[in-house]
Amino acid sequence: MKPLIVVCGFRPKLKEHMQYCVEHPEEVSKLAKVKAQVSEVQQVMRANIDQVYGRKIILSHGVV
Repeated sequence: MKPLIVVCGFRPKLKEHMQYCVEHPEEVSKLAKVKAQVSEVQQVMRANIDQVYGRKIILSHGVV
């Protein structure tokens, strides 16, 4: 029964957050833009890490 108690306690807070999102769509839009930018930066960082890792493998095998 504990999970039900947690869910019931969470419901008012969720409703409050949902209401805020409905009343402030511009804030939700800003958040979506920031999340998209973070995702883009993560992709670039992963690509850079993969490139560095690839160079490390090439250097460790003595291939130039």
